[in-house]
Formats: sequence, C-alpha cells, structure tokens
Amino acid sequence: PITSNALVAITRPGIADFLEQLTFVDRYAALRSDRGTEIMTQLGGAVAFLSAIAYLSPSRTPYTLELLAAAIRLANYTEMRFKHALACLRPNQFSAQIQPIIVTPGHGSFPSGHATETFISALVLLRLLEASATVPYGDDQWAIQLMQLASRVAINRTVAGVHFPVDSAAGALLGLTLGQYFVNRCTQVATYNAYEFDGTLFPEPSDAGSPPDDGDFYWFELFDAPNSVQIVPSTAYVTLVGASAALARNPILEWLWGQAVAEWQ
Repeated sequence: PITSNALVAITRPGIADFLEQLTFVDRYAALRSDRGTEIMTQLGGAVAFLSAIAYLSPSRTPYTLELLAAAIRLANYTEMRFKHALACLRPNQFSAQIQPIIVTPGHGSFPSGHATETFISALVLLRLLEASATVPYGDDQWAIQLMQLASRVAINRTVAGVHFPVDSAAGALLGLTLGQYFVNRCTQVATYNAYEFDGTLFPEPSDAGSPPDDGDFYWFELFDAPNSVQIVPSTAYVTLVGASAALARNPILEWLWGQAVAEWQ
C-alpha cells in the first residue's frame, strides 16, 4: 500500500483482479459511438461539463474557477505519486482486443486521474454552493447531479478503453478525500478524515453479485448525496482510518474561498 500525506492509503489490485475487470472494459466499448465526442472533449478535464450544472463562467465566477484550478493541481500532484509508485498496467496491456479509441497515457492506470480530478472539483464546487446559503443551492439535486457527472466522466475513461472500473473507484475516493481536505484548509476546519482503499477487496465480476457488488464502479458507494456526506465507508474495500491532526491555517486559500463563495450569493 502507498500513503499520500496521511490522507489516503491505497493498495493496488492483483493481476488476476485486473484481468477480471476486462469484462467491463469490453462491455463498455459498446457505448463508444454514443460517447465518443464527450470522451474527446474531456481529454483535458471536465470543468466545462460541471458548468452545465452550476453556472460557471470566467466573467461571472472567476474566483471559483481559480479555486477549482488550485484543487485540481493538488489532485494531479497526489494522483501521479500513486500512479508512478503503483505502476499498474493499462487495459490494452492485458488484452489485444481492447483497442482504445484515444491515445493511452504513458503513466499507470490506477488510480484514475480523471476520476480524482473530477470528483475533487465536484466536491469543492458542492461545498461552495452549500456555503453560499443561497436558494436553491441547498437542495439535494445539486449534490446528486455533480456526483453523477463526475461518475460519467470517470466511466467514459473505461468506455474509451484506458481505465478499469476499480481505477475509477480509487480515483473517486482519492478525489473526495482530497476535496474535503482542500475545503477544510480553505475554511479553517482543524481536522479531516483519512481512508484506506484496498483494491484486492474490490468486487470481482466472477462473484456474480448484483449491483453495486458486481465489480463495476458506483459513485454512491462513496458519497451519500442526499445527506451530503463525503465518504460512506460501508464497503469492504474502503476503511475509515480516523481523523488527522490539526491543520495549519492557510490565509491565501481562506481569502480565495471567501471570494468564491461571494460569487454564489
């Protein structure tokens, strides 16, 4: 297992686990004709897609976009540490029949960077909407739609043939955990929760379970949208480790957060 800043510990699946997951990579290929344009547009990230839910615009919400950019940089720095340390093969390295429809990135597959970056963006944006205390942003629909969008972006990477479902699950956990850590640094909350992801315990398709225990990725296993709870450690593969020590105050992030919240009031 690899640990990053005591936030998340991640244990990669075994080779046999990835081979099992090829079933889903193969089946998701049937969606390529429908999602090809989406997949190409999301190569550089998915903030533009989040703006279809929350009204993001450079002229209307410049501080929010700057805050999201800072969060994504944190996610990228952290996810690449895991990717290089775990060095997991991509789907097309297990089977010549996968044939991705985009160029396969040169770094490791697990965890998914797109999942990490989109889920951190979705959570930070959701917390901004909640902090604004403005109608109608307190409604559950905002949390549900943002998480569904982040999930679709992650799954699109499996449709494209460059990621396994377990990559998305690990990336989502990493993104959500980093997202709450980032928000806490912005809002001066002293502690944050740390989690462990054990890829060897992720459900396998051969177990013939029903969703969400069939080996695919389901975002609601990690986030309780109606209650806006960040992580729901009710799965075998995610464990709550505990709360961290006190965080240091970050006046720059605190100021940027305040400017961003004001844009939604």
